Amino acid sequence: MAEATAHGARAWQRGMVALALGAAMAFFSEMLFWSAPHPGDSAATFLLVWMFYSLAVWAALVASAWAGPGGLAGLFLAGSMAGWLVEGLAVDQLYSALPFSILWTPMAWHALISVILGLWLVRRAAGWRPARQVTFLIAFGAMLGVWAWYWPLERAVPPPGTTFAYLVGAGLVLPVANLVLDHLPRRYPYRRGEARAALAVVALIWALKLAVSLNVALVTLPALCLATLWLMRRIGHGSAPFALPPAPRHPARHWLAMLIPLTAWGVAQAGWRAFPAGIAVNVVFALGLSAAALGLTALALWQGLRSSR
Repeated sequence: MAEATAHGARAWQRGMVALALGAAMAFFSEMLFWSAPHPGDSAATFLLVWMFYSLAVWAALVASAWAGPGGLAGLFLAGSMAGWLVEGLAVDQLYSALPFSILWTPMAWHALISVILGLWLVRRAAGWRPARQVTFLIAFGAMLGVWAWYWPLERAVPPPGTTFAYLVGAGLVLPVANLVLDHLPRRYPYRRGEARAALAVVALIWALKLAVSLNVALVTLPALCLATLWLMRRIGHGSAPFALPPAPRHPARHWLAMLIPLTAWGVAQAGWRAFPAGIAVNVVFALGLSAAALGLTALALWQGLRSSR
């Protein structure tokens, strides 16, 4: 397999890595966050969302390659950076309720749910014992289904068939993205030219937003990214290249990831029938995930301050 033998990647391969991870992250951060489609959703909307998530993932990959592997804390910081880029470039959610909007949803959902659990552990789980993998996937999907119980408090939920097509149809990106990654180099070494290109693209979009909006709160994004890059560099192991989890021995095991949207849909439907007016589980999720995100931030700071790098 290419991922087991190659030490780097050509430009097109690195682009494919970003596109595959971007599609999977968009599924966890958008489809499983909102739990059901919006009336105005279209193919063009989904394509634009995919491109922005792929850009955010690309920038986070380049940052991770520059800093070196940093364990769980480093992965969390990279996921947080991707979350800030999505919420601060594609939309203005990052600036909507400062400072809380720094934490929720970029760090608490994008980094924890989408990157650590969705991108990293779901891929790694394909190499576990089948029973362990299935248990994890069902538990993950059930948690996301419980999250969906909140939405009737804000909006009417579509019919079961519509939601099924939305979650399970979009969920096909999970096995497909991971099968694509199996045939790409898993190591992602740092390349200066690529870093300059990523910085230029991100800076251009940010500068255009600033010029149009004249919103001084936009300085939050570069400030967060610079501080995170410094901390990632402190805790990273620069002597080793950043690498994604390896391909499983049996690639077909990636298809078990469909248990996530299937379980999420089933649990969501059960909750919507039991609580047709909705239930405020969002408070529990926001507090719990935010506490976990703050804990990982503290871990990263502790590791960074102890580092001699």
